[in-house]
Amino acid sequence: MVCLQAKDHLNQRYLRKRAVYLATVAAHLRKNTLVERLSFAYHHGDHMKPVLMVTPAGPLGKHFTVRLHACPEDGAFKLNRFHISKSNVRQQWFDPAMTTDSGEELLTMLRESVMACRFSKSGSTRGLWMCQLCPLYVRVLSQGRGAFSGFVMTKYVAYLLKKRKLNRMMSSYQVMRNTLMQLVHRQVGQFTVDISVSSQTTSQFTVDISVSSQTRSEHWNKEGITLAPSTTVDPHAPSLAEFNAAFSVVFVDPTGYVNLVSDMNSGLFEQVTQEARISVEFLETPGLDGFHVLFMKSVPFDLKFDQLFCVAPVSILEKVVERCDLQDGLRDHSGDVVSVCLPTLLNLIHKAVGKRISLLSVATAAHKSWSLDETPPASSAMSKLTFGLLLDSDHSNSVLEKGPVANCPEAAEFRAFWGEKSELRRFQDGSICEAVVWPAKNMADRRLVTCDIIKHVLASETPETMSLWRLTLLPVLSESCVLIGGQLNDLLRLPQPIRDKRVVEYGTGEEQHHDVIHSYDSLCRDVRRLRDLPLSINSMQGISPVFRFAETFPPMPAPASSPTLVDGNMLIPVPEKPCPPWTPVMEVWCILEGSGKWPEDKDAVQRIKAAFHIKLGQLLSNQLKLTNCVYPDHVDVLKDNYVFRLRVGYLHEIALLKTVRSPTGMTQLVSTQEAQRLERDLVSLPKLTTALHGLQQQHGSFSSTVRLAKRWLSSHLLLDGYFTEESVELLVASIFVSPAPFTCPCSPLVGFIRFLDLLATFDWNTKPLIINMNSELSKEDYTDIETCFLKDRSSLPLVVLSTPYDKTGSMWTQHHPTAPILRRVVLLARESIAVLRSQLDSVQALDVSAIDFKQIFRPPLDVFDVIIHLEPRQLCRRYHAVDLCPGVPVPSHQGGAKGRRELPVVNYDPVQCYLHELRTFHMSMEIFESPRHVSTKNRLPVLPLFFHDTFGGNFVGVLWKPSSFQPQPFKVSHVNCSMPTEGSTGDKMTLVPNVPAIIEEFHILRERTCKICPN
Repeated sequence: MVCLQAKDHLNQRYLRKRAVYLATVAAHLRKNTLVERLSFAYHHGDHMKPVLMVTPAGPLGKHFTVRLHACPEDGAFKLNRFHISKSNVRQQWFDPAMTTDSGEELLTMLRESVMACRFSKSGSTRGLWMCQLCPLYVRVLSQGRGAFSGFVMTKYVAYLLKKRKLNRMMSSYQVMRNTLMQLVHRQVGQFTVDISVSSQTTSQFTVDISVSSQTRSEHWNKEGITLAPSTTVDPHAPSLAEFNAAFSVVFVDPTGYVNLVSDMNSGLFEQVTQEARISVEFLETPGLDGFHVLFMKSVPFDLKFDQLFCVAPVSILEKVVERCDLQDGLRDHSGDVVSVCLPTLLNLIHKAVGKRISLLSVATAAHKSWSLDETPPASSAMSKLTFGLLLDSDHSNSVLEKGPVANCPEAAEFRAFWGEKSELRRFQDGSICEAVVWPAKNMADRRLVTCDIIKHVLASETPETMSLWRLTLLPVLSESCVLIGGQLNDLLRLPQPIRDKRVVEYGTGEEQHHDVIHSYDSLCRDVRRLRDLPLSINSMQGISPVFRFAETFPPMPAPASSPTLVDGNMLIPVPEKPCPPWTPVMEVWCILEGSGKWPEDKDAVQRIKAAFHIKLGQLLSNQLKLTNCVYPDHVDVLKDNYVFRLRVGYLHEIALLKTVRSPTGMTQLVSTQEAQRLERDLVSLPKLTTALHGLQQQHGSFSSTVRLAKRWLSSHLLLDGYFTEESVELLVASIFVSPAPFTCPCSPLVGFIRFLDLLATFDWNTKPLIINMNSELSKEDYTDIETCFLKDRSSLPLVVLSTPYDKTGSMWTQHHPTAPILRRVVLLARESIAVLRSQLDSVQALDVSAIDFKQIFRPPLDVFDVIIHLEPRQLCRRYHAVDLCPGVPVPSHQGGAKGRRELPVVNYDPVQCYLHELRTFHMSMEIFESPRHVSTKNRLPVLPLFFHDTFGGNFVGVLWKPSSFQPQPFKVSHVNCSMPTEGSTGDKMTLVPNVPAIIEEFHILRERTCKICPN
């Protein structure tokens, strides 16, 4: 190039000339009619690598954009001038006041220009390029400053070819898989196979495989790798050790002078290796569509990491550089304060959180393009710097940070780092060690311990810590730091009554689940020890959601006081008084042993079970002194102020209910609705409860995630009657069982966002959702499920949830959701996830209190035709509401109260009773199941649909079915709630719904409970 001079490598002359050259080219192209639009952009977010983006005129401009790079010709500069120990930016020339507009050091220029002209020489195989680049794009790893770009990936494949870890005979898939395995530090070598045939049969043999030790994995961030040939290396080129001392990640180009990944931080490289590791696992998982997971499913930064924290504005780092005397770093990075401070911040956070996290990375985002008439964005124009934390489920919730033994040299460094938080503690093994204990009252606080640690470290003012990390402005960073992880916890909390030591503390519900299960286990032991039972109890199994850690608001101990009357050994509501607080029962099935004395008549079995309930109630009273109330089909027992409903079960009864005798005397097995219900309670629900209980033990965030999902569906009035709780639990379980392309979430917030993403993006029409609980499904099972789905699609429900216990996938979704409800849920999920992600992204303003995270839990009311406002005094769960009204009384739950002898009012919700009357009266066949033998020939057309939020909703939404307003021929059976169509008489009379009369019936059904308001 004629414009280049001998000393253009000094003081960023070349970089500025390159920008002027691109501007000149843009000025000429601006006059050309073949060009529709011109703009500038930063290449991979590097503010000293401008590129010119040219959009052709006409139809071509809709399909592609040309990006013009300016590069010098080969040999324009001597390579030895770019040794990493030399500086081409003179101190007397460099002015920190100009850092906003200055460029990057010429090392970056050389990496771009020299390697660009050598790009065609790199070894690559056919079809390889796209196989390697697509996973980078969908995982947002190839964007922003220091990104793992396609160019770096291509060079790495060339390196593997050079090292003979790949060969040109491999297919694209083999190249991709082996490349990923090398990134994840796996050994890939030759295999030695020893085969010995069994002496008994020639169809069976054993194979012994041993891996050759000729290959060695490479560590970019420890040892570094190089493309430079070892035989013809330039003697003046820097050594690999010098590169390792200067950069966090090292990959040297063939010249031996340029580190291709000089801008890459250690966090991003760790994320690349972690993505490579889980990608290999996905490829090896049977039944998983690896192509869709790796190439089609995007992995946004905020969905991948469990917790985020942001530093905003980024300009605050300029004060850190000024205070810490990091101007030399600014000179190396051309004024980019983020690149200067980032390594120190990453080291600080890594040392603070330790093994609590498995991955720490920084979000990389490219600057937006700008037109020719706009001012280019400065290097510090980033609104925020976002860090992502991938938590380690085994250690992240620990409140104890155990340090070294008190008298060892490392103890002084530990105390210097943690400051006043460090204290001496004696442990169970007798050792006395330095330790830090973080305050946490409940599991919700434990999940945020990592955030508390980061806040403390950034706010630390101990001289030792400041000196160690050279950050004398950490308190400023603490004030500018926003942590994201527990923004939705308030939706799982309950308001607390007046402060009383006897009142049970309620966090977000996890501890209450454990308390209920503890009382349940104690009750099971007591019942098994009962004497004089007619038959022994083989097993006891709870089937309520609380036993699956899936109750949105787990039961609290019965309230100490409520507006009730005593009737024997139980309490009853008082007329004209507010309804008692909600007290649910937990259902427990007691499976009896088999006996030849059991009758073969189902009515006789019911009588024997009733007699067993009576005997069980007597023994509970006499031997265990437990308050109970006996009914023909169950026994309610008060244990630790919780109410358990014991039901006696006999497995052979399922077969008896399926047995039907024909008029000719022949018997046949028919799957009746009653038999299906009993089989679900005795067989299916216990299996599901056991599986989900085990899932919660493996993944502690499952409980909060599934309860947030139920809370969201209920807040949009779609849980009561339109979605079964079991189906919601299975949807959330799939996120933990098959998290691809992510890892299992350790944060309820991230788990909830992924639940919304699953609802919004899964193709329910063309494939089933397979939940492989406990890895019980084989590859053949996956194939059978998908084959049966395609074969029987017309007879299956809209949502198919296949599990090892229900491979057809229709047990929990057989009747709902219907097509309109499913479309509504998908639409709400798309809008909710967009709003929530936008809110989380807007925390850069730092005014987190002004962000209303409850917005997505408020339903739109304009879709309803009529709104029935409920009487607040009859709302037993109004303290569960999303928006709690001031003055709402909160019951005082006291755990372990002694002396209570009466059963509280259980399962009493006036609103649910009212909804049942409404739906029964209008015969909403699509919502509630009806016996098949009941004829629907003379019934009225189904007119209204009723919607209600179970958790504190103070209104019922009514929606008319549009098809119900079509005029119908006059029939006597259709006269109720109908009126003649205007102008129709005689034989041609038609009927339409009488809306005012229907609304009046709403009021008559429960006059004191509600008031009607047309919407």
